[in-house]
Amino acid sequence: MPVAGGRREIPTRVATGDYGDVLNVLDSIGDSGCGKSPLLRLISGLEEKHQGDVGIGSRDVTLLDPKDGNVAMVFQFHVLSPQMSVFDNFAFALHIRGLGRAEMKAKVNEVAGILKLDQHLDRKTEQLRGRPGPGLLAHVLVNKYADHLPLYRQSGILERDGIDIDRSTLADWVGKSTVLLEPLADAIGRHVLAGQAILADDTPVKVLVPGTGTAKRATRSVAIERKNDLFVGSQTGGKAAAIAYTLIETAKLNGVYLQAWLADTLARIPDYKINRVDDLLPWKTTP
Repeated sequence: MPVAGGRREIPTRVATGDYGDVLNVLDSIGDSGCGKSPLLRLISGLEEKHQGDVGIGSRDVTLLDPKDGNVAMVFQFHVLSPQMSVFDNFAFALHIRGLGRAEMKAKVNEVAGILKLDQHLDRKTEQLRGRPGPGLLAHVLVNKYADHLPLYRQSGILERDGIDIDRSTLADWVGKSTVLLEPLADAIGRHVLAGQAILADDTPVKVLVPGTGTAKRATRSVAIERKNDLFVGSQTGGKAAAIAYTLIETAKLNGVYLQAWLADTLARIPDYKINRVDDLLPWKTTP
């Protein structure tokens, strides 16, 4: 509800858990694209704030790191920790906070019961049905960033085939996939910066092999995508696009079979040691 000074309060409802603890529950309901996810990310500290502030109760949490905000998130995307069981994914934040095993188990069982996952706590997250696999994720990324097919059009094409996947769901997959792939994009960035010459924008500097013409063709897809999408919706969206373009265009320059490489990388990178991520670089892959 609007309040004095242009601020806005977001109402919550109070619920009592099975173990007597009082919960403040935020119900976020609205049409696709209305801002539900950005709102939750702002509250939790996962989205950069450009103006204004965020408070939870009497606490100003605007500048707090997500780990200090005392806000729990249940993610829809299984590849955050696919090597862990459903129970361990739920319990991870509680373990970090130092809860004992008995209390942790009670809280996990309560939440799992609400979400109808109590029968699946011992399973690995990738064993749950209805979750996107690496092949599907790679397909969506390639369609959007290599073939310049916006997500709303991908959603419409899938709907004609009897598959109901909302644009917002596809956007969530893209965002989580690029977060997962960010260390690999960073590795490519380090490799580029180690070179003797870099082509940046229209700056007239020398370009290393494979040559200026190839570099211009690689940047052309970015221009096409900008014409199709007109803008990115947030800083997070811009970063996701930068990561995707870095990986896809680098793979194309190295003659890699794009979708197969991306699907294989998405499948392997969750369990890959961060100090060996360079092993997954496109030029180290057999085309």
